[in-house]
Amino acid sequence: MTWTHDHVLERISRGLKALVLSTGRHGPKTSGSPWPATFRELPPLAELEQWLELRREFEAAMHARNERPSAAEIALAEEALAWPARYLADEPLQRDAIWLTVRTIAFNLKLEKLLRERRIAADLMVEARKEFAPDIVRIYEDDAQDAAAKVAAWANAAFAKVSSRSKVIRIKQGARIRFKREIRKVKAIERITHVKRGDVMPGKLFNQSRVHHHRIAGVEAIIAGLERDGVKVR
Repeated sequence: MTWTHDHVLERISRGLKALVLSTGRHGPKTSGSPWPATFRELPPLAELEQWLELRREFEAAMHARNERPSAAEIALAEEALAWPARYLADEPLQRDAIWLTVRTIAFNLKLEKLLRERRIAADLMVEARKEFAPDIVRIYEDDAQDAAAKVAAWANAAFAKVSSRSKVIRIKQGARIRFKREIRKVKAIERITHVKRGDVMPGKLFNQSRVHHHRIAGVEAIIAGLERDGVKVR
């Protein structure tokens, strides 16, 4: 027998189910708490959001389960749950696609619902980040020159009617205000803030087509690693 795409996903999703069924306890593994090592320790910061999502789902599902997996099933679960981190260590998007997919299988969830909730959360984070992000200013020169010419004509006409220094200063101040007002009116200057979903959730996917693409590549890499390590199909 050889490893297949479907069997790899089935093994990892069965591992998630076994994890849900294995215990109602949280935290370090004890003699009465066979919590798989993959989820006993905090992951690297880049993986924390995904890890917390999974733990929340496990904890919610535990309350609705009474059966418990066998020791052999727990061992298989620990083995399979380690594959994404082991064989996709440098491929965060592929890891994310694998975890998203097996969550839909293990917990009977809709992929689009998971992605929609993620997009909503990311968009809120994007708006918050924009408050502190540097701006890119785009100037439309023709419109700006027209606005400047209009204000200059007004200022020159005003200067011709006054002689006192105080009035000249007020005209200059008024010209600056008029110029800002004019360029806003004709939209001669556009202020752009570049913050994307990937900036606030690095290593995460947001649409189904990319999940599909990276899932295939990720499973292929896991299969290659299993075959290279001589892991038997079971």
